[in-house]
Amino acid sequence: MNQKVGLYTLVAVLVAGFGWTSYQVKRSEMVGASASGKITFLSSKSGAEKRQAPDFTLPALDGSKVSLADFACKDVVLLEFSSVSYPMCRALMPGLAELEQKYGSKGLKVITVNWGDDTAAVSRFVKETSYKPLILLDDGSVRERYHVIAMPTIVIVDKSGEISSVRLGQVGPQQSWIEEEICKLLGLKYTPPIAAKSTKGVVRFDQHN
Repeated sequence: MNQKVGLYTLVAVLVAGFGWTSYQVKRSEMVGASASGKITFLSSKSGAEKRQAPDFTLPALDGSKVSLADFACKDVVLLEFSSVSYPMCRALMPGLAELEQKYGSKGLKVITVNWGDDTAAVSRFVKETSYKPLILLDDGSVRERYHVIAMPTIVIVDKSGEISSVRLGQVGPQQSWIEEEICKLLGLKYTPPIAAKSTKGVVRFDQHN
């Protein structure tokens, strides 16, 4: 009996391992991920290369239609794929709003591509939080075109329309890479945050202006 149980367990492990390997191979055909969590789209010819961001048109909360192409050649676009129902997404959004307020006049456009929530839920979120960046309502098609497998995901598109960076969204000091990337694409100097100890010995991160 124990031998049979052991045999069944071994077969189950082998099947699971084969399935996971197949998934990773298929996924690697679309994207490659580094140890830092940064995802680079891969070319089938010569390894890691930038690629053109797929254009899309989605409805905004006011019913108007907005396309990524509307911002081509004039703005760096930060796409945040998220859901207002997810706590991690909600926690990231105030920081993105601050970035648009800080760099919007210099050529940054923040767009939240919301998936999984109805219009009423998104409208309620905007009213409760006074969230200013543009929110577009995705039916899932744009999320799939950008190979988004987890939320929040940040996609930064440069002024030429090429994808510069793709990463899972992070809250706190870890998200400083977003501002650094934006400054690089806008041709601005980036000053990294510094860690300072408070009187209680708790590490506090202060951002230079």
